Amino acid sequence: MAAAEDELLLPRLPELFETSKQLLDEVEIATEPTGSRIIQDKVFKGLDLLKKAAEMLSQLELFSQNEDLEEIASTDLKYLMVPAFQGAFALKQVNPSKRLDHLQWAREHFLNYLTQCQYYHVAEFELPKTKTNSAENNTANSSMAYPSIVAMASHRQAKIERYKQKKEVEHRLSALKSAVESGQADDEHVREYYLLHLRRWIGISLEEIESIDQEIKILREKDSAKEASTSQSSRQDRPPMKPFVLTRDMAQAKVFGAGYPSLASMTVNDWYEQHRKFGALPDQGIAKTTSGAIPIIVIPYFLVFTKFWMVSVLALAWLAYDWNTHSQGKKQGKSSDPCLCQGGNHRDG
Repeated sequence: MAAAEDELLLPRLPELFETSKQLLDEVEIATEPTGSRIIQDKVFKGLDLLKKAAEMLSQLELFSQNEDLEEIASTDLKYLMVPAFQGAFALKQVNPSKRLDHLQWAREHFLNYLTQCQYYHVAEFELPKTKTNSAENNTANSSMAYPSIVAMASHRQAKIERYKQKKEVEHRLSALKSAVESGQADDEHVREYYLLHLRRWIGISLEEIESIDQEIKILREKDSAKEASTSQSSRQDRPPMKPFVLTRDMAQAKVFGAGYPSLASMTVNDWYEQHRKFGALPDQGIAKTTSGAIPIIVIPYFLVFTKFWMVSVLALAWLAYDWNTHSQGKKQGKSSDPCLCQGGNHRDG
């Protein structure tokens, strides 16, 4: 007896649907911010009512894949919109930390609604790609430098057609609304009214899924950039390099080191050996073509900072001594040519 009384107290399916539909209309036309407490309370209440309605529809098995659209009663057609209402409420939730989960949940509800409508042939439309198909499509199109102009034009034309159909449906709904809600419409007009609602929500679901996919892409790129910056900042910063005195040999190290006791002194050879051990020299990592050959990039270093510096000094001295030789030319000597000896005074005969 108590169980029967509890069942009578539970809200019925029409009450759950109408209450949730009214809450969704109030949220859509509300002037308060979506994140306000009043709006969020309505959102959570609507989601709870629609969850109960979906469970009740599953228990009643009101819709079956073994029947056609004509076999569904006119008053039961409106319950096909339950997943679409769930998706619309899911998008109204405001929680930045769970935004990605809300988007994926809303997309799943919209896709379920579109799949059901396509099965019953409510309208002719192309079902959006699932996550797997979208990933494969992105991989295939990643090699293309620019999107196809034909695809962009067809996509734009499809949006224009959807907009025109949306306006026609809304105009027809406004004409039938008063008669259906007052109960004066016959079964034919009631059926047309709910079929128009189903087609209207098909257009809304397609647009929402397109927006959801774009927002999900932005959020994932943002998360990946944040992870990259976090991993980069977590790296250990390189300690600052301590100053030191670089000298040519040990004798200079003793002289300069005495003048700067707070600074470490190091010879060029010690510096070279230390960097060679850590692999910080420019010639390390370069394959040597000849065994024992010195790379060309290291030759200036040897000619300036090692014991071979005298070679550089001698070369510079010879260059300074021989600087004007090219401008003096060859010394003139006696020529065997009588024309050259007598110059311009030579005459024939």
